[in-house]
Amino acid sequence: IFERLDVNSNESQHYFATGGLFSRAGLQHYGGLVLKQEQPLILLVLNIRSFRFINDRHGHRIGDLLIRGLAYRLNKQLPDHWMSAHLKGAEFAVLAPQEELANLAQIEQFLNELTHKPITCDKTPLIVTLRAGIALFPQHSENIGQLLNQAETALTESRNEQSGSIRYFDPGHNRQQNQHLELLDALK
Repeated sequence: IFERLDVNSNESQHYFATGGLFSRAGLQHYGGLVLKQEQPLILLVLNIRSFRFINDRHGHRIGDLLIRGLAYRLNKQLPDHWMSAHLKGAEFAVLAPQEELANLAQIEQFLNELTHKPITCDKTPLIVTLRAGIALFPQHSENIGQLLNQAETALTESRNEQSGSIRYFDPGHNRQQNQHLELLDALK
């Protein structure tokens, strides 16, 4: 996907975050360029489950090392033609061709490959599990900002569910939320 992008220019320095991953701004900038190639893509927004518990139990230093460790793992394990970003805190994003993560089994396998080994942080091995919110291009949106918002919405919904940790964006649910907000505004 990304062979033709110039990500080494001096002006692109602020587009990078933890562990050599793109930042949110980098994902939006370069991801927007990739969307112009009109190839079907999948955007996963990943979140470390129980990250607050890890911080509370082991301290913020270990939490920071865990974020760096996962960033390093994403940077090393993902195919070169995929894009990864550290969005904030314990949230990451992966942009990839849809055909390579075409079904739930492939996504689960991808997440298991990322987390099958503990991440060692200052001699403390931590077993990590991830949640994922997913949005598809062009099915859900044709712009990277909206696609990112939709994947984040799906991630939030996955946090509210007891079972499963992977959730696709549901445009119908978004319409229901918008109608509910419009109703609340009308009542004011």
